Amino acid sequence: MNKAQMVDRLTELLGGSKAQARMYYEAIGDLMEQELLKEGQTSVFRLGQIKVRDRKERVGRNPKTGESLVIPQHKTLYLRVSDTMHRRLSELS
Repeated sequence: MNKAQMVDRLTELLGGSKAQARMYYEAIGDLMEQELLKEGQTSVFRLGQIKVRDRKERVGRNPKTGESLVIPQHKTLYLRVSDTMHRRLSELS
């Protein structure tokens, strides 16, 4: 679901205008970003926890040329799925 689709769904669920729904969507994104930058983690109801993790420097390979290269240390996001979501996903298979 992209931003436009999410805004449309929020408009349907909450009533009001698309402008209000877009404002809510962006506010939630801003809050999540602030928490990730400040605390290193945030929770998303029913989905799970999003955490900032450090990835160590490692050796990778360019898939086109096969040449080895060093991938520098960097931060990445990790999603730990909630038990509820995990159960619901396993029901799909």
